[in-house]
Amino acid sequence: MIRKDRIRLWSNPNVAPRVYFRWATPADADKEYLGWLKDPEVLRWLSFPSHRIVDLRGYIRSQINKGSAVAFFIIQVRVLIRHPASWDTPNPGRDQRIGTLKLVKEKNGTATLGLILGRGRGCGFGPEAISLACQFAKDCWGIKQVECGIHAENTRSIRAFEKAGFTIRPHH
Repeated sequence: MIRKDRIRLWSNPNVAPRVYFRWATPADADKEYLGWLKDPEVLRWLSFPSHRIVDLRGYIRSQINKGSAVAFFIIQVRVLIRHPASWDTPNPGRDQRIGTLKLVKEKNGTATLGLILGRGRGCGFGPEAISLACQFAKDCWGIKQVECGIHAENTRSIRAFEKAGFTIRPHH
């Protein structure tokens, strides 16, 4: 069982030297996060129907309330990484939030993984976050297999999961 009050941050520089996770809270539901969900590149693959902060906060609360079977993280990039000039950095000199990651412990002993990168796409953060999530599933839950569902046309996600060591199998 995960004690969320005991684990504040999840990090493993050997697996993901540039990113780490922190638990999502309703306070994370803000204009920036909502903007990620409205981004056409993200929206194309997403099933989150609402575009209101209050609904996003409710969603985060619902994930938190699922207890130890769900890990809902904010993906952070360490400050020592030189951020692309195109980033509108709200907190210069501080670690930056770049996305969310949800890991669900399934009853069959596997875990299901999904992530959204709101910024930093194409910088290699996706595979690092995926690898770190797999390490979390193994270390905290004893999970040996992590799965994800990706649309066949979502080539960026497919590449990120392949770089993290996943094998892509067609869904029947």
